[in-house]
Amino acid sequence: MKVQFNGKIIFYSMLMSVLIFAVLAFGQEANQGQLEPQDEKEVVAVIDGDEVYMEELDQMINLQQTMIQIQQQNPQLVNFLFNSPEGQDFIEAFKRSQLEELIIKKLLEREVGRESINLTQEDKDRYFNEQVEMIKQQQNMSDEDLLKALNNQGIGSMVQFKQMFLQQESENLKIRKLIETVVLDKVEISDKEAEEFYNQGEYRMEFEEIKDQIKKDLAQRKYIDQLKEKADIEIVLDK
Repeated sequence: MKVQFNGKIIFYSMLMSVLIFAVLAFGQEANQGQLEPQDEKEVVAVIDGDEVYMEELDQMINLQQTMIQIQQQNPQLVNFLFNSPEGQDFIEAFKRSQLEELIIKKLLEREVGRESINLTQEDKDRYFNEQVEMIKQQQNMSDEDLLKALNNQGIGSMVQFKQMFLQQESENLKIRKLIETVVLDKVEISDKEAEEFYNQGEYRMEFEEIKDQIKKDLAQRKYIDQLKEKADIEIVLDK
């Protein structure tokens, strides 16, 4: 089992499987003959005059790492995606959705700077411990199992794993703290709004049991919508 960090913060609603990432990677190789480095200056979006480059989008999609994985996936599905109009439409929609997530991330990173968000040692310890517990729960692992999996990847100790996690996820964790300390104070969601949202979906739990979480989710959405409305955003991908 390969241990991966959960870089997705709660407000990210799109949870794509590794197959989709791999399919996208394969398609670019199939269309180009081989993967070539993207021009760093190829602009895919502009946010208040600041350019977003294709290189950043490629890094988010993680093409190089997932190229190997597609070779072990469903070849019939790959053939459909890259040899049919419907498949091409799906790929383009996926690329655009990932660009939209990248734009949201950049808007939130900007707010992190404006709000002077920094991680305390207590924050770092809490976020890391939550990450470890999430991995153990999802993979049904004990502490010993997790350490063994880390050792198999060349990570010698939990201390080393923690250092890697905090370094790799630093910006995402600051965004998480922004959500926890700023957004929930600035954006108020009424019980009525939360209940209306609850009634639109299908939940196994009663409203009162998850009301607070729904309010948090709606506050995050509203905050992001406010940032997008205030910003001058131009999408130039594939123009």
